[in-house]
Amino acid sequence: MNKKKLIVLIIISLTLVISLFLWYNINYGDRFEYNYVLNRDDVIILDQKKSPNNEYEFVEYQFDTGGLGYSRVFWSVAKTNSSWETIFENSIPDGYKIVGWDENNVLVLEKWESYFYIKEDIDLTKENNWKGFSIKIK
Repeated sequence: MNKKKLIVLIIISLTLVISLFLWYNINYGDRFEYNYVLNRDDVIILDQKKSPNNEYEFVEYQFDTGGLGYSRVFWSVAKTNSSWETIFENSIPDGYKIVGWDENNVLVLEKWESYFYIKEDIDLTKENNWKGFSIKIK
């Protein structure tokens, strides 16, 4: 009888702790953000393509977060042979991903539903220029 009470108490306690954690994460989830540090050793390049005129390139990358696995995927665009800091500063806004280049050196983006929380919803559908780069939304 004592064992049963102990097991029930443990289950109730675990349920309470998990419920409180989920409630806190839903209401204050932005405090659990992971701050990525641009370190070449931690960056995993998934795709990298130059524009048809070789003036610009986009990079699709993620971070190796060690024991936590890998971060979400990021897309950035910069002039060819730019520093990593420049590439990192030109990350495409959340909710968009880079599809590629068209024949006129225009960066083609696609709106997509992200699986993570978007801090700031930026609407690029009415734009044809972003940070000095010609863009179009597919």
